[in-house]
Amino acid sequence: MFEVNFLNKPGFQVDDGSLDEEQSILKVNKNNSSNKINNSSDNSGYYYLVLIVLILFAYIYFFNTAAFKKEYEKIYPANVLSIMQINNSEHDIVNIKIEADFFTIVNNYDNSSVAYYKQAYFDSLFNTKSFLSIDELYNDLFLEFNWYILEDSSWDIESLFEKINSEQSLSLNVDFLNRKIISVADYEELILLFNILNRLGVDHIFKYEIELFRETIESKKKYYKIIISEYD
Repeated sequence: MFEVNFLNKPGFQVDDGSLDEEQSILKVNKNNSSNKINNSSDNSGYYYLVLIVLILFAYIYFFNTAAFKKEYEKIYPANVLSIMQINNSEHDIVNIKIEADFFTIVNNYDNSSVAYYKQAYFDSLFNTKSFLSIDELYNDLFLEFNWYILEDSSWDIESLFEKINSEQSLSLNVDFLNRKIISVADYEELILLFNILNRLGVDHIFKYEIELFRETIESKKKYYKIIISEYD
């Protein structure tokens, strides 16, 4: 007599528990691989986003720098003074100071109502900031324009003095005292001087103090004292 086991089929038998365990392992490995792919994809997307942002910032920076320089080319003393002359406003200027990050033109008026009118007019004309100083004696309008300092070791105050003296188009009497260039000019010569400084590319290297020196009674022509010096 012998017994036959009809419950198990002949051949290689696999335990159901082992099979379930292997399928679980395969599923986990598959999920890990999927997560790695997704993480890699997420990282790549992040790096591309950062790169795009950096490129955008670089573009904005260089675009603004170019626009900034272009705007400065329009706003320089000779140009502003010429525009004021065209608008018959040159006779009101009593002081010009150019240093650091701005240059200021001070205009004086006989009464405050004219000063307020001129302020509104120049704000619209130059698109710049201005402020009034009004008291019992003076009605002064301050026009401020953007400026900047340019460092250039190839120029010093002595070489500028020699260059101004050699300019045939200028009829200025120029003195050199205590490392300062000192001269007196009328309004047209003042514009010409700043045009020459701009052409030489030195207008942003030095600082300037210009004030009303005297006015002729007959022709009402004004002369300005000019002091050019180096930055400390």
